[in-house]
Amino acid sequence: MMVDICSRMGVEHAILSPGSRSAPLTVGFARHPQITTHVIPDERTAGYIGLGLAQNTQKPVVLVCTSGTAAVNYAPAVIEAFYQHIPLIVMTADRPPEWIDQGDGQTIHQEKLYGRHVKACVNMPVSSHDHIDQKMIQTSLVDAISLALAPIQGPVHINIPFRETFYHELLEKSKEPVSRKADVFENIINSNLNLELSAFQHSKILIIAGQNFHNVKLLEILSEINKKPNVVIIAECHSNLHEVEGVIAHHDLILSGFKTNHYDELKPDILITFGDAIISKALKMVVRQWKVDYHWHLQESGVAPDVFQSITETIHCSTHDFFKLFKKEAENCTSEYSTQWHEFEDKAVSRIESISLTELNELTLTKFILNRLSDNSVLHVGNSMPIRWVNMAGVRGNIIIFSNRGTSGIDGVMSTAMGHAIVDKRIHTVLIGDMSFFYDRNAFWHNEIPANLRIIIFNNHGGGIFKIIDGPSQLPECDEYFVTEQTLTAENLAKDYKLIYITARSMAEFEDQLSDFYKPSSKSKILEVETNINSNKQVFEQLTKG
Repeated sequence: MMVDICSRMGVEHAILSPGSRSAPLTVGFARHPQITTHVIPDERTAGYIGLGLAQNTQKPVVLVCTSGTAAVNYAPAVIEAFYQHIPLIVMTADRPPEWIDQGDGQTIHQEKLYGRHVKACVNMPVSSHDHIDQKMIQTSLVDAISLALAPIQGPVHINIPFRETFYHELLEKSKEPVSRKADVFENIINSNLNLELSAFQHSKILIIAGQNFHNVKLLEILSEINKKPNVVIIAECHSNLHEVEGVIAHHDLILSGFKTNHYDELKPDILITFGDAIISKALKMVVRQWKVDYHWHLQESGVAPDVFQSITETIHCSTHDFFKLFKKEAENCTSEYSTQWHEFEDKAVSRIESISLTELNELTLTKFILNRLSDNSVLHVGNSMPIRWVNMAGVRGNIIIFSNRGTSGIDGVMSTAMGHAIVDKRIHTVLIGDMSFFYDRNAFWHNEIPANLRIIIFNNHGGGIFKIIDGPSQLPECDEYFVTEQTLTAENLAKDYKLIYITARSMAEFEDQLSDFYKPSSKSKILEVETNINSNKQVFEQLTKG
């Protein structure tokens, strides 16, 4: 019954981790003709692979594990999904409640295991053939999945206690129709918005886009809006708006390298924000200092995160609907606000171009990779320094970017990208640091490693970011306790999993290797580049300190 309901509510993929208590669910999903199953032994990796699958397909993905600590290992991916609004259906098998704290194996307190980081936690009745229990199971599951899919989307936890013997229970198909109970959110725009837009036709309007999925319709309407002389669009690299002509892509450099008096020249009359995470610390700090009079945040439902600490109104509607109205109401504009920003953008581009392309450092490598990616490429960017380098370099063209910026952890980057590549046959490039790569090496510990993965590792043999950011870099304990230098390379891992392994120790070698790196292959490829922490720090400071 449960498996059939999942299928009828849009689930097409289930990630299964081996275990005995979860056997009824495992068998149910494995035998269902409409659901593709993937066996991933490590639950932490499984959670992130499921996250990547759900990101790519934009459909709910089920995670299934046994009881006890297996369920705890999903937590990092569940939390990332919560902040990225990804619909993971987390189904954890459990022991009967009377065995909790009685010394029974793999029996822990699983109810509300993920706390406030799920949209709902449903504790099912202990497996039973009772009609009332069966009806409750069906209703609870439908409600939970509906909530995962309703705006704003997110993970839900379904905890299912099984008594022995349990291999034949809860697998029967439901004979009753499934009625989805997702709340219907109408795209209602505040009734005063028309008047407000009309009143500010000649004002300076700044649009800031945080993390967002690639959306062709949104790209089209923002391309038209961005032609207005009083409108500026700042696009974080993972907003996937870099195809919009004239977006500000080097805001990190613009706002990092200037004196305070320059900020006021760029202050808007109206700030409009949408999307999720903001990468640029400089952008956050400057906008918080501005204390704008009007800050509208676009979000389909729920309480908006106030990252700039200035929201005056949350507008519950789709971004596309809002900007259709915006385009209509703000036709006649005279401000030269856009010109001011683009003068600074040109200067920032010049500073980037002043860095020699022959010097081996992570910024130069990033620029080279971005320039070499083909149209419609998919790029997965690791946290810590890789995402900062990409945001600093500025992305142009038709490149689709994903990154785990919900919580910005380094722990599941490789697994998330793996989930994408398993279901999407395009070439998927992963740009990742050495610490993040080795942390998530179990991303390869399964039998579905796809041949379309291209992994580029920046190996500076430690946590290089701690040499760059203020605070740790000034401490005498920096190298031992923060950078945690390590001597590993990915060569042995590549041998273990039969991947193609390539290295580069100079820009010339890197350029030569990259031409073969993207050629078709029957195996995934790793290109590992040895970089130097101090060289990276020098380039970062040269750009950000003006």
